[in-house]
Amino acid sequence: MMKQAKFLSLTAACVLSLTSVMGGLQVSAAQQSAPVSSDVKIMALGDSITDGYWTGGGYRKYLYHELEEMGYSNIDMVGPKGSNSESFQYQGQTVAYDGNYAGYSGYAIQYITGTETRQGILETINSNYGNGNMIETYDPDVVLLQIGTNDILSNYNDGITDRLENLVDTILADMDGENDMLYVSTIPNINIAERYDWLWAYGMYYPNDPAAFTAKVQGCIDSYNASIQTLVAKKQAEGAKISFADIHSVIDETTDMHDGVHPNETGYEKMGNYWANLLNSTYLNGNTDPKPVTTTTTQQTTASTTTTTKATTKATSAATTQATTAKPTETTTSATTAATTTTKATTKTTAASDGSDIVLTDVKIGETYDLTPYQNAGISSVSFVFKNVPQYGMNGCASFGNWNLSKNYTTNDLAGNTLTVDLDKFYNSMILYKWYGDTDLDSVILHCGSSAVTTATTKATTTTTTTKPTTTTTKATTTTTTTKPTTTTTKATTTTTTTKPTTTTTKATTTTTTTKPTTTTTKATTTTTKATTTTTKATTSSESSKTAVLTDVSFGKSYSLKKYDYKSITKIQVTFGDNVGYGFNGALVLGNWAEQKSYHSNDMKSDNTITFDVKNPQDCLTLYRYWGEVDLKSVTLYFD
Repeated sequence: MMKQAKFLSLTAACVLSLTSVMGGLQVSAAQQSAPVSSDVKIMALGDSITDGYWTGGGYRKYLYHELEEMGYSNIDMVGPKGSNSESFQYQGQTVAYDGNYAGYSGYAIQYITGTETRQGILETINSNYGNGNMIETYDPDVVLLQIGTNDILSNYNDGITDRLENLVDTILADMDGENDMLYVSTIPNINIAERYDWLWAYGMYYPNDPAAFTAKVQGCIDSYNASIQTLVAKKQAEGAKISFADIHSVIDETTDMHDGVHPNETGYEKMGNYWANLLNSTYLNGNTDPKPVTTTTTQQTTASTTTTTKATTKATSAATTQATTAKPTETTTSATTAATTTTKATTKTTAASDGSDIVLTDVKIGETYDLTPYQNAGISSVSFVFKNVPQYGMNGCASFGNWNLSKNYTTNDLAGNTLTVDLDKFYNSMILYKWYGDTDLDSVILHCGSSAVTTATTKATTTTTTTKPTTTTTKATTTTTTTKPTTTTTKATTTTTTTKPTTTTTKATTTTTTTKPTTTTTKATTTTTKATTTTTKATTSSESSKTAVLTDVSFGKSYSLKKYDYKSITKIQVTFGDNVGYGFNGALVLGNWAEQKSYHSNDMKSDNTITFDVKNPQDCLTLYRYWGEVDLKSVTLYFD
């Protein structure tokens, strides 16, 4: 891969000074004229946002053009898709760019099935591309990775950070050049109010409770983005050639989105300019040392409060245990780019030596509790005991670690007023969220299997405001300005804690945990196969060169168009059955997701048809129905 001599500089003889704020780190770089020996190969890797869904080239065309405007030459975009010579209209001119890339619409971090079946970037890059896997074959010097939006859309939040780390490790394993660099980016927000129909996997209906629905989905996005920054910092500490990028900071989901999920042209341009400025300031100037993920901390002090946290030991025999009273402790809070502000209350308790349960009282929904003091207690499961079960039900999510394990729950998952979650390993923290329902926590029971005597410290952490930096890109210059928050509102930062430990003695049969099976409502899984000719009846109108009608077609099947003049297709009209019920939606997909057209029952005309304009004809098509009971009658192809 790229050696030191491969670094590019400005082709002009001038020196360009650039000052930019990237991810909390201010960088000042001077670009000077120097000999250019070979290309810098850049691979844009990701999902439909990298693919440039709905518009050709996406952010990639703006990235390439902006680098050329900065004076860089010999930028070589690489990947299995696109071509070396593509163009687009920009400011009244035709602009050429290198269009090779590796973006795949609809793909998740890795193959996953359940609520929906999604192909994975992990499996895609591990395929054979002639000279090994994708990274080995195309040998990029720089990889720009943005992935995870489809995981969020399908509510595949359990283990999402672990899957990302596995993908990152796979990419880094083959980026072994001295100056190779992997950039891992956050994902943009989703305009939930506009695109809630794509978020059906969360088991909620947005119009019933918009605030709860939004809080749930946004919480998943924020947690994932925070985990990306943490992961990059971890890999940097291990010596990996990896850097953090924050696309989330430059896209406004209310103004920069085409459909609530994918950027509009303005959004794609912002992304391209962001990537160009980041590469200019951190890589193309010859400096390949990863920029550390840094945080700017502003400490604040507010009025003190008194928090009482009780911790008791629930024994499985008649034996009692002793608890000690902790000294009051003072803690302060800080606002960092990781955006977590905490108020800690500390108590001490001693777990019994016979594998007793540990009971935490004075606990609250939405607070994070530190479990590291109980690491040797052998926690096998955790029970959340509610004070009551709301008349009209409730739901929420129990999260362990940094969302390494999360379990959604509804009233149906309770045994009485208790929710129990089995743990597959030890997690250092836990938090219980409630999306809707009028109830509070009574206690949390840690079911232990260890016989060791441990001294435990229970820390209740209240997460407050998450404030994310925003980046404003000015096209006239190459300066990117990041405005960072300087204040964070918390309930209390200096906390005086009074502990009131109690000891509860119960018989071993006192605690009975019955977990009802989780009920998950899923849509029919759609499976996309390679375009083999599926038997259909095709009738051609009298103007045989103008239309062809496919009958005996079904949702979820791929139909080959190779026997038609598919490159001349300009429109596709889909005819649905008469029974539309409460509505429906889905997508028309051409090729291997080369072009995707979403549809909704509101798009259907009085003759039960929906017509799609085709700009990028492919040799096969698949029609998906995501929800609804409508039937498919026929598909009509219109040719030039």
